[in-house]
Amino acid sequence: MTNGVYAGFYTGTIDGLPVLMMCDDFFTHSHIGQTWTADANDASALIGGAGKFGPDPVKYSQVGWLFSQAILPAATPTDQGAINLAIWNIMTPGAVTLDSLAQSYLTQATSGAHDASVFSGMMVYTPNPLDVSQEMLAIAQVPVSSVPVPAAAWLFASGILGLVAVGRSPRSTLAIS
Repeated sequence: MTNGVYAGFYTGTIDGLPVLMMCDDFFTHSHIGQTWTADANDASALIGGAGKFGPDPVKYSQVGWLFSQAILPAATPTDQGAINLAIWNIMTPGAVTLDSLAQSYLTQATSGAHDASVFSGMMVYTPNPLDVSQEMLAIAQVPVSSVPVPAAAWLFASGILGLVAVGRSPRSTLAIS
């Protein structure tokens, strides 16, 4: 819990595969056991106007940079919660009160340096229809592992899976567990 709200990663499933997800939508809620259909959006789809908060490729670029910080091996649960608060405030300014760490991440993300970041390996799952659930960010379907994997292997795998995901069907089924 960060600043009185649940922030950070969820464990969910996408097309039956367990993945770590983070929501970018503070005002629409999901609950454990909920299943919904979503459109899978990569960087090109988001730049083209897809996504719940589109067309706004700058917001998604800033969020993409923040998400890349949340998946770094050095990111603690405290960092991940603060990053999630910053993401919510990018997508919906003023959505939540920020602590100093979240404000620091928000300031870095909106400095202009990340307005055209590459979303390398990040997929955005937009609920279809929009009001059935939160929009979720996930690493391009890299499964949750119970065995620690070196960071380099995760980066390599996410890149490969990102390329594979581009050729897959753009509709997925998500569930929160």
